[in-house]
Amino acid sequence: MISAYKIMADRLAGGIMIFFLSLFAGKRAAMPVKAAKILLCKFYGMGSIIQITPLLASLKKTYPGAELVFVTSARNTALVGSIPLIDRGIFLKEGGFPRIIALLPGLLRQVRREKADVFIDLEVYSNTSAILCRLSRAGFKTGLYKKAQRTRLYDNSVYFDTERPIVDSYLQFSDPAHSRQLFLIKGHEDPDGIRSKLRLPPGTDKLIVVNVNASDLRIERRWPPAQFARLVSLLALRHADHFFVFTGSSAERGYTQSVIRLLDPEAGKKAINSAGQLSFAELVTLFHMSTLIITNDTGPMHLAAAMNKNTVALFGPCAPAQYLALPHITVIYKKVSCSPCVHTSLISPCRGDNTCMKQISPEEVLKACERLLEPAPEDQVS
Repeated sequence: MISAYKIMADRLAGGIMIFFLSLFAGKRAAMPVKAAKILLCKFYGMGSIIQITPLLASLKKTYPGAELVFVTSARNTALVGSIPLIDRGIFLKEGGFPRIIALLPGLLRQVRREKADVFIDLEVYSNTSAILCRLSRAGFKTGLYKKAQRTRLYDNSVYFDTERPIVDSYLQFSDPAHSRQLFLIKGHEDPDGIRSKLRLPPGTDKLIVVNVNASDLRIERRWPPAQFARLVSLLALRHADHFFVFTGSSAERGYTQSVIRLLDPEAGKKAINSAGQLSFAELVTLFHMSTLIITNDTGPMHLAAAMNKNTVALFGPCAPAQYLALPHITVIYKKVSCSPCVHTSLISPCRGDNTCMKQISPEEVLKACERLLEPAPEDQVS
């Protein structure tokens, strides 16, 4: 869990250290023409890591033969392992703030031993990543910034513009002309095995995946439970041949089940709580099996985007302008006066009363779902 306490400690203690490190910034290096090893750092965010994949592909073209090493949280081990563009991962173990502080010196030693030619800091708000970059011994250091102070730690920096697609911001570290296509490998799990695990009838191929969760980076991204339940109940009434698989982590299983309990009785018979039951590879396979994905603005949304799956994505505290407009993604977004707050405040102005999400009605989401569930013209009987 990424608590507000951890974030505040990173900002306060890290901010002080950045101030002192910036006093000894020294001469800035130039971007190398050749590189044998490139380190990239993004601690948190499944979605952000998926959005980084066009940059990884671009770096492979710009620096043929370079080893790409990804520095991230241990929670992203399976995700990093699923991206063939990443050669190796360096993982920071999870834990409370005191444990993470105790582990950071070891992480720094590991990073310094890499003797990378380039270190790219892809965090925006983490002072820890900026400090790691500065002390990494990399020949060239670069990173994103919102506040000017951290730019003194880099040889070159890229402004993080929340009004442009995040893929474009990432591509500034290589060649912006390269492809913006998201990359992810396919799931290798047996669909029949997943059907068996979820107790689905053999051969079931009409699945709607529902993600009612959002990471604790901004819990206000959750659409209210009653509205999610109303939507699924309406869909179950119209599509009685579909099953609804609710996804999430082990920690989210209880919350996911609380939403399922609100379903109409008939809809409840077709709902399966898979939270905490599927590996990452199994989740990818489940997405491939699905006919539609309905999700809040969080990691599974980016996974669906990378897999070209028909998706209805619900936005509120974060601006959808940061993500590529894709024909298979239908975005529903209510821009209230304080949205997007994710990029401007640690604590939402609404103090958890996410008006932006509450204004999205089940009926308008239903219409979006119905448009994506319509059979393609070639599938229609004349």
